[in-house]
Amino acid sequence: MQKKLAAILIPVVLIAVIAITALIGKKKTEYTNEGISVSNSGFYFDTVVTITLYGDTDSGLIDACFDKCAEYESLLSRTAEESDVWKINHAQGRPVEVDERTAGLISEALKHSKLTDGLFEISIASASTLWDFSDQDNDLPDSALLREAVTHIDYTKINLSPSPDNASKWIVTLGDPDMMI
Repeated sequence: MQKKLAAILIPVVLIAVIAITALIGKKKTEYTNEGISVSNSGFYFDTVVTITLYGDTDSGLIDACFDKCAEYESLLSRTAEESDVWKINHAQGRPVEVDERTAGLISEALKHSKLTDGLFEISIASASTLWDFSDQDNDLPDSALLREAVTHIDYTKINLSPSPDNASKWIVTLGDPDMMI
């Protein structure tokens, strides 16, 4: 139980710290000890992303980075409807066909979950969604809801297999209909 609680709290605290300390800004050019830099921020994956390019002021490079963020958010976002992860989380255990990039990330996450004996846990979303980071009172989730959510965390119940119909797609099936990644 303590390992599961640690697996829940560590990512939640990390996300909270990043969200609280980050500020959304405009593209700006600054002079630093290293020379010229250009920076921009955007909102992807439900958090603030800031990219700073040192020694070059080609903001097109930063724009390309944000385009990549948008591309991966369209596949991996837990909250963006029609993303692969959103579809998996809302399939209630039914198989979902996903992009090979989504499958690759899930495969890596499953490896790390196994290597850490579940301390890194890809299926933590049933519990982490209970925290409301927009809540100014910093209220903790209801303990009964959290206890219930923890029962749906188990990376060993995630099945990843090649799609029989499309070589560039994979099938993800969550063995618990209330599990989420």
